Amino acid sequence: MRIRAVHEGVLVEVVVERHGGGLRALLPDGTQRAFQATRTDDGFLIMELEDRTLRIPFTSERGESVFSWGGHAWRFRAEEAVPAASVPRDAGGALHAPMTGVLARVLVSEGERVAAGQPLAVLESMKVMATLESPVSGVVRRINVPAGSQVAQDALLVELEPDR
Repeated sequence: MRIRAVHEGVLVEVVVERHGGGLRALLPDGTQRAFQATRTDDGFLIMELEDRTLRIPFTSERGESVFSWGGHAWRFRAEEAVPAASVPRDAGGALHAPMTGVLARVLVSEGERVAAGQPLAVLESMKVMATLESPVSGVVRRINVPAGSQVAQDALLVELEPDR
């Protein structure tokens, strides 16, 4: 899942994925942190990191969560990735828009090697951000739509050359 938090007007994006028996955060600076997270009944998030355990005040309602850290309140929304299996594609490894919307971001470049399930783009539709994942492992051959463009359902967004 992709977590987008806004703090003092700055957007911070973190990708959280299952890793082993816990979770792994891919941070904006490229570093990774493994952790366990448990929400308590009394409004705290217990985060067990490699070197310490944190008890963080945490609330959540209407899809928005707030946690307190470093004397500041951080608001965020978690965006679920659109599973590769639900994204229409052809046998050649193309990524198509699963719905009408605006291509908010392209996360890869032409010539870049990608893994199956890796986020390739973010599509905004009706104020919901969907992260679109690669249906195959391979190389990005062509990006057909620039970020900021309106796209129709099934529009060809990214062409991939699958690994063989």
